[in-house]
Amino acid sequence: MPGCKRKEIMHSEYRGNSLAKVHGSVFSQTTICRFENLQLSYKNACKLRPILEQWLHDAEAACVDDKSGTMDRRRKRRTTISALAKDALEAHFTRQPKPSSYDIARVASSLRLDKEVVRVWFCNRRQRDKRVKSSLTSGLMSASSSDYDIANAYYSYV
Repeated sequence: MPGCKRKEIMHSEYRGNSLAKVHGSVFSQTTICRFENLQLSYKNACKLRPILEQWLHDAEAACVDDKSGTMDRRRKRRTTISALAKDALEAHFTRQPKPSSYDIARVASSLRLDKEVVRVWFCNRRQRDKRVKSSLTSGLMSASSSDYDIANAYYSYV
């Protein structure tokens, strides 16, 4: 494609599928890869170029921050979990700290929460347990060493 500026884009399967929304047909990873590496025939590259340009334009427009004009990765809104749901999650955690995907889906359905929210809650809860156990262990170690120092000071004095 002489005379055109090549835009480097990392394409994933998701992006390949999102191209289908613009064009109406799915492009394989191979086709996208060959386009990026300029390994498509001229005819195929000419067909694909306007579709990719339109997709890139739409993707950039969706991510541009109005204030600064910079690319902004949008974050999902923080989920608030009700006290009742937290109690239910704690009860499930007590029984099974590492639930299977099926269990997570079941719990999410019963609490009317997104499956990903429940999965992340369990991950965060396990991390909190780990952190608490770690701080308790280090607290006991420092307490026992200070007791030892006090005892040594006492016996060396006597």
